[in-house]
Amino acid sequence: MGLLGVYSCGKTLLAQNIQGVYFTGSYSTGLRIHQQFSNRPEVILALEMGGNNPLVIDELQDIDAAVYHTLLSSFMTAGQRCTSARRVIIPNSSLGDEFLNRLIRASQALSVAPFDSKPEPFMGPVISYVQALKHLHAQKSLVELGGESLLAMSLITEYTGLLSPGIIEMSKVANAPDEEVFAPLIQIYRYQDFAQAIHLANNTKYGLSAGLLGDNKQHYQQFYQEINAGLINWNRPTTGAASNLPFGGVGCSGNHRPSAYFAADYCAYPIASMEQALLSKPEQLLPGIHLG
Repeated sequence: MGLLGVYSCGKTLLAQNIQGVYFTGSYSTGLRIHQQFSNRPEVILALEMGGNNPLVIDELQDIDAAVYHTLLSSFMTAGQRCTSARRVIIPNSSLGDEFLNRLIRASQALSVAPFDSKPEPFMGPVISYVQALKHLHAQKSLVELGGESLLAMSLITEYTGLLSPGIIEMSKVANAPDEEVFAPLIQIYRYQDFAQAIHLANNTKYGLSAGLLGDNKQHYQQFYQEINAGLINWNRPTTGAASNLPFGGVGCSGNHRPSAYFAADYCAYPIASMEQALLSKPEQLLPGIHLG
């Protein structure tokens, strides 16, 4: 079945007598679903639509720990998580240079192979060969806009979804596209001070996940207060969402209906019930009422 047929089946399904739609996927598809229900306010819509998630590297002592958490944030499951870090924002300093050099080396050394390979690889393929080609085209477009390829994402095996990690320096690109590339590809942005780091992190229409790696607690408190995201992590991978916490975002990442455990709150409608086992009248009747 082609994409048109799939979309037609989806429209037919959504046209049925249903009480709610809980969707996880792209913003464009979520927008279509929202538009289809514009005249049906009685249907609950819970939309989780991904993000162009930032990971900020701040003052820190353990650079290897920062690299490790960046690898998990960016490349786990081949970057195919809605919470994956797409933009890594680093200081324009010697610390930033050292972090970036180690990140590139560690990314080059990552094991990419089918899931049943021995020894077990760090990550497997993207969903399909067709999608892999689309991701490579997205990388090419970023380079054509002026991005500097520090580590080229490439197809490891022909006609598969096995892609090697990619890193692109985007600091000098004006008006970079605010798009989610669902692949093992990260963009690097440099900042001069922490205020600019937060500004860069918030420079997106999305607001799902954001992370800060650093030792300065005051900076994290500022980050927490000012960042536009529903999932905020400090010294933890952005991909480490917990099911016992609300999962969702703001902006184009969602419509204020957090998923995970909190989805139970809108999977059923509330009922208010006032009960008394024995029917009786009050000792003091309201003014103007006479019985008997």
